[in-house]
Amino acid sequence: IIASNSWGLPICDPSGLCNAPLVRAIKSAIARGIVVVFAAGNEHTDCGGDPDQCYPNTIWYVNSIDPVITVGTVDEDMKIRSYSSRGPGECSVTSPKPDVVAPTYGRITYDCGYWDSLIGWGTSGACPQVAGVAALVLTANPTLTVDQVHSIINRATNKYPNRDNCYGYGVINALAAVEGTSAPPPPVQEPHLYDLFSYTTPLYCMSLMGFILPTILKREKYKY
Repeated sequence: IIASNSWGLPICDPSGLCNAPLVRAIKSAIARGIVVVFAAGNEHTDCGGDPDQCYPNTIWYVNSIDPVITVGTVDEDMKIRSYSSRGPGECSVTSPKPDVVAPTYGRITYDCGYWDSLIGWGTSGACPQVAGVAALVLTANPTLTVDQVHSIINRATNKYPNRDNCYGYGVINALAAVEGTSAPPPPVQEPHLYDLFSYTTPLYCMSLMGFILPTILKREKYKY
């Protein structure tokens, strides 16, 4: 299972929620083999950050815990978006955030119409790209652990092993990530309708929110 999460707390000060029920639930899910990817947030300039600087921290709450893959965003020139939240992350201890960044640009459907000129889709648009890379990695080698997937994605970037609090380890590279697995990609097969429902299919992408208890959701406030 790969869980892509494009939500977080739109705040400028520490949440104080690093041991909240939802944080513990997500850590438990990861410990059971679920790859969890989070958008870093879009709070840098809203919180008074200089677009050219990698501080102050604006990655909070569950988006910043060590075992999740936290994703910032860059523009078409691979330059960090001014608003992309900076690390190292409120709750991170051993894995500073963001982990990686992904590009967001181009024409998208938005607010009941088409916008031709946007400043990006936000880190919410970058996050599912990394979830997709995780799916490709696990398809190439379904035996990988969550930590191994995390490490492969971090290493398959344009900056590794160097990192900073703007770009993390850098821009994702799907091909390099797949080539970084220890098993060859599976052979291409003709798709069958029953494959969509087969219990032998190695990957099931879903929203993490689908299995978090409603009682937890009622206790805490988020922006989606």
